[in-house]
Amino acid sequence: MIDAVLPSGTILVSYPVIIADTTGDADAKDGTAVVKLPDMEELKAPTAPDGVTAEEMDAGFHEAVQSVTALSDNGAVTGNEKAIENLGAAVKANGLLEEGEKVSISLEQQLKDVTFEPIVKLSADGSILSVVISPKHMVYEITAHKTLLDAEGNPIEGTRQPIDLSSGIMTKKTNFRFRLPVPSGVESTYANVQHEGDPVRQYTIEKEGSDQFITVTAWHLSEFVLNFTNDKLVQSGSSSKPKSSGAGNKGGSYKDMTANKTGEWVHDEAGWWFKYDDGTWPAGTWAELGWNNVTKWYYFNADGYMAAGWKKDGENWYYLHPHSDGTQGFMYTGWHEIDGRWYYFSTAAGGPLGAMAADTTTPDGDHVGADGAWIP
Repeated sequence: MIDAVLPSGTILVSYPVIIADTTGDADAKDGTAVVKLPDMEELKAPTAPDGVTAEEMDAGFHEAVQSVTALSDNGAVTGNEKAIENLGAAVKANGLLEEGEKVSISLEQQLKDVTFEPIVKLSADGSILSVVISPKHMVYEITAHKTLLDAEGNPIEGTRQPIDLSSGIMTKKTNFRFRLPVPSGVESTYANVQHEGDPVRQYTIEKEGSDQFITVTAWHLSEFVLNFTNDKLVQSGSSSKPKSSGAGNKGGSYKDMTANKTGEWVHDEAGWWFKYDDGTWPAGTWAELGWNNVTKWYYFNADGYMAAGWKKDGENWYYLHPHSDGTQGFMYTGWHEIDGRWYYFSTAAGGPLGAMAADTTTPDGDHVGADGAWIP
């Protein structure tokens, strides 16, 4: 044994060591989002309309840039626990966690590009009253990070790292939702969103206090392109069901894989229905509708209208996407959080597909009660 003599006045300090809990099953919970801005000096002002002075354009562009700058402090998104929904469950469903790993999944929303348009307001006699410059087009690159959690569920400092949630990785196609901030200078009603491999979807711009945002549904992450508009999106031709006023549809030519018929979504005052090219429609039945090599199951009631929310069919309960975000009505599979509780819906056709698990152990080893809710 060697005796060590410390200099006079030496103070020994001990530090706690935090160790991640790697016992039990892996789990991921939803984290929060952060918004990153581009180099604001590189944003370009739009061309001035006839009759608008350079001074008016400069003042309007300055306000527009300020509204974009404020996105990093958008309280509806940045640090807001409501900004992400079901992302952790999607990561878990795709088997992206190591054994026993407990993590939080957060999003980084990098604004890559913004273009602006001048909006000229005229008086009754046609003279210019004012000019407002508003963001018209925005591009976000969305990436995800995971952070290890300790036994109490608190983030462990220094463990944050990127996690790939691209389409080639997220093969289970489990949907999740997240908010994207919209500048206060945008006065439009809707945002049309383009995302890799998906049709253009339209989202209504929402407000929380003075902050604006949209809530996007996706199953993987990449670049999201936003175009702001006041025009309601209507894709391909529209027609009306007998005795209805008819209006619009839900996304172009689809095929009913079960009936082997093609058709289109139609919306009227009573809801969404699916019109086959021969003029008939599914009613009182399930239909597997395919578009662009992606298929989803829907249920149509006795009147032919698409169901949403909880649906009991025989002895089994199903859940049909309830949100009016361009994907309403599709049948859930895998893990989903509904009204603050987690449920598992069969992913295997022998399950039957989409049926809620109840009073059993799920394929990944979790337990659910008689009401289907996960038992921690």
